[in-house]
Amino acid sequence: MKTKFDTVQTANPGTGWTTLPGKGCSEFTINNPNSPTVLIRRADETSETFRIPSQGGISGVKAANLNEYQVKREDNSNTQITLDIAYDA
Repeated sequence: MKTKFDTVQTANPGTGWTTLPGKGCSEFTINNPNSPTVLIRRADETSETFRIPSQGGISGVKAANLNEYQVKREDNSNTQITLDIAYDA
């Protein structure tokens, strides 16, 4: 497997969720190099979210495709921010 890189921007309006890019993977890491906290959830009926703090990230998320997950700003601001993704493909 090779590690590849991508980015995703949060939605405008800030109350909306953005689905991660449609890229096949086995697992991924997502990094939030910005000031606001970001929420991440599965892109299905699951309502549970996980907080990605400012200047933080999560790694080792298992998925067959990045688009199984969605992100949004916790503060619902309309200002878009960019998150960094590294994934094994």
